[in-house]
Amino acid sequence: VPEISVFEFGVAGGGGLVALQTCAALVEQETGVKIRVFGFDTGEGLPNLNNDYRDHPDQWRASDYRMDVPKLQQRLSSRTELRLGKIADTLPKFVAENPPPTGFVACDVDLYSSTKDMLRILTLPGSRMLYRTFMYFDDIDLICNHLHAGELLAIDEFNRSNPMIK
Repeated sequence: VPEISVFEFGVAGGGGLVALQTCAALVEQETGVKIRVFGFDTGEGLPNLNNDYRDHPDQWRASDYRMDVPKLQQRLSSRTELRLGKIADTLPKFVAENPPPTGFVACDVDLYSSTKDMLRILTLPGSRMLYRTFMYFDDIDLICNHLHAGELLAIDEFNRSNPMIK
């Protein structure tokens, strides 16, 4: 595989995205596989939760994790692209651009609804991924995380609906 894509969904301040681009450069140097880094975020913080219990309104608030876009852009290298907007809108357009296959996904979107949208990267027409695509979810092991809301519920629903992909 000559080139892959790696992702962070839910960029916020950008520390994770900058770390991902740093790791990508090291892995690319070691393996010779070109690695493109993509960050997806609204730029405005968490979207409106619409009082949906599955989005944990007990834990999160709309506009939590706002981004300083100009400050973050200065920290990004030429290998890294920031895609701003709601994942439900930006991801289908991105996949239609025929990027390199997905090799890694970090999910830090906090919400059930955003996790559902992010998981579409695996099923949208035209999506491509490595045979084994590694994924990291950050909101699955806190005391407030359970199978009835948040990222864990979205993952469970995805796995039940897509038995050939899970």
